[in-house]
Amino acid sequence: AYVQILFAATFSVGRMVGGPYLTYVTLTTDYPILIKAMAAGLQLVSAYWFLRILRMVRYKLGKKRPAAAAATKLNAK
Repeated sequence: AYVQILFAATFSVGRMVGGPYLTYVTLTTDYPILIKAMAAGLQLVSAYWFLRILRMVRYKLGKKRPAAAAATKLNAK
């Protein structure tokens, strides 16, 4: 589970911090329209996978909390 969360953090920083900057630079300079379209498309695909990975992380982290809470309730009785 830690490897998946580490991957999610690395992907998020790389694609959601560095990616938009590179896309902005690509779209604002004098490159052919095909290059600009590919940069924008890659950023859209990265955003899609970022949302998917974010859901996975929320699931992984959320899955552990209810089990711990249930064990605490059982021990309290």
